Amino acid sequence: MRTRILVGEGRFQPDPDWYREQRQPCPEFVFLAHTMQGSIASFTTAAAQRGRWFRYLFRHWPLLGSAIGAVLDSNRFEILYCVSEDLGMFAAPLLRLRRWRGQLITVVHGIGANKRLWFRIFGHKGMAALITNSEPQVQTLIRECGIPAEKVHYFPYWLDTDFFTPSPPSEVHNGRFVFACGRENRDYATLLAAARQLDVPFTILAHGYFGDHVNGSDDVPSNVAFRPRVPYSELISLYRAAQLIVVPLNDVSYAAGLTGMLEAMASGKCVVVTKSHGLRSYLDARNPGAIVPPRDPGAMARAVADLLQSPERMREIGARNREWVERHAALPVYAQHVANVVKTFPVIRKGTDPVVSEVV
Repeated sequence: MRTRILVGEGRFQPDPDWYREQRQPCPEFVFLAHTMQGSIASFTTAAAQRGRWFRYLFRHWPLLGSAIGAVLDSNRFEILYCVSEDLGMFAAPLLRLRRWRGQLITVVHGIGANKRLWFRIFGHKGMAALITNSEPQVQTLIRECGIPAEKVHYFPYWLDTDFFTPSPPSEVHNGRFVFACGRENRDYATLLAAARQLDVPFTILAHGYFGDHVNGSDDVPSNVAFRPRVPYSELISLYRAAQLIVVPLNDVSYAAGLTGMLEAMASGKCVVVTKSHGLRSYLDARNPGAIVPPRDPGAMARAVADLLQSPERMREIGARNREWVERHAALPVYAQHVANVVKTFPVIRKGTDPVVSEVV
């Protein structure tokens, strides 16, 4: 079956090897498109195809424009994979109006009150499968959105483990700092309070959270330095150089902080992470170093101090973290999960079979 991968905006190189050559992690949708022999579409590609009127009409609503572009092209594919629930919620009712007979897969990151209401109004019939990387969201979709359990699939989050790797044996790092990065529901106030209790340098990469102006502020401890946005090549260097990674989080019901935690784990690092409800299934399966209560600077400071006193223990934990990510969160593993879902769909065109490669 022909497959279309739908994203919001942008153009993307379809070859995963291109990202490796550019020293960037390969996006999961590029890997999926390559594996499933599909194509990638967005508002950007739809506007290029439809012309200036389309770009002008949807310039303030690119996600809607992306969905409408896919609907207008729906005779060209039998499977539509939407990278977010926002795209899927736009596409599903429009495809039903068009009487499209294909299968819509929607990735769900977080369902709030407005989205729960949307599902109650429009239902789930336009979606063949919903994939989420957070177990609490599974229960939200089933119990609060009324979606049948057989349509909801939980798979661990994906990561390009060919990019996020531990330091090569020949590469020596002399960095003596604790590293934190990311901005999605981060609790940097607790991290700063913990840093005040420690005599160790902290480097924080939280573009958009504070900004450069906080350096030198009375609110920031002298042992904390904020960094501006950096390219991926420098990000992986920071992961590798750090002694320890901290992922300070608010306690939320979706998997905020998951990308940062898995990047650190894939880089062979020990991680201190806040016990967030949205990460429950991951933290139950694998303690990445230390799990601390939300909004508890003392517990976070003690966890950091305890691990820094045991370098060999951190190395052992980091190696096991890397092994866990390779087994459960690597791109080929996620692609196979999606392939298994696709194989359950009925063949739409007589004499055709799903085009899905075995990737693991």
